[in-house]
Amino acid sequence: MRYPAARLVWVAAHVLLAAFVAAQLTSERTSHALAAPASTARPEPTSTSPGSTPFAELRQKGKFARHGLTASEAQDVGYEMARNSFPIGALQAVVDDGSLRRFGRFLGERHLAWQLDTEKHGVHEQKLMEALGRHLELDRSPEYLKIHPRDVRRIRLQMWIQVPELSTGIDRRDAKAGSAIFERQMSPFEAYLISDLLLYQKRFNADYLRTDAEDMRLGGRPSPTPKPGLFVLPPNPRGL
Repeated sequence: MRYPAARLVWVAAHVLLAAFVAAQLTSERTSHALAAPASTARPEPTSTSPGSTPFAELRQKGKFARHGLTASEAQDVGYEMARNSFPIGALQAVVDDGSLRRFGRFLGERHLAWQLDTEKHGVHEQKLMEALGRHLELDRSPEYLKIHPRDVRRIRLQMWIQVPELSTGIDRRDAKAGSAIFERQMSPFEAYLISDLLLYQKRFNADYLRTDAEDMRLGGRPSPTPKPGLFVLPPNPRGL
């Protein structure tokens, strides 16, 4: 099954909008959030400068996300997410920088509204899966293409390890064997990045293109890691 690249570009944005309708965040909260200062208590980030690693720039811009971002910081994080988005990248020849900045501003506004909300009515995992499935019309697709809870949890774990600044999981220093890492609710930034990474994995990665029976037979184990080196990763025949 194949979807035109244009169809994927705004999927994650639609997911956020659908999830926020479900969470009943009002426009009043959003307008107040844009003027709200970040927390005055801003300790030094627990990680040093990440250097030239995956998500390095995103981690640097979002280093205060756990303690509260200012409006400009949130917009910078949103822009960085848009600039490196998998589906938007498919149309990089026709998407200009102004569009990326407007989309980044949209993401930043959604995150600031969540930041101000004391109840933290975020994006629920189930709502995210439902919205993605609805916008990609996966209801009648083969089972391996559908988005499963295990897919979301695997991506959230990857994000918690690689981009801890933007994860709502517990502080990694407090993690203990067998303890829960996540709540079911995600921040808007986390939900968008999860959506983006899921679309990529559903395009290329066989580990995210399994039926329940196949995953059970393999014990949920990932495919063997390829040997180090440069190589081209072709789209998976089963992928989006």
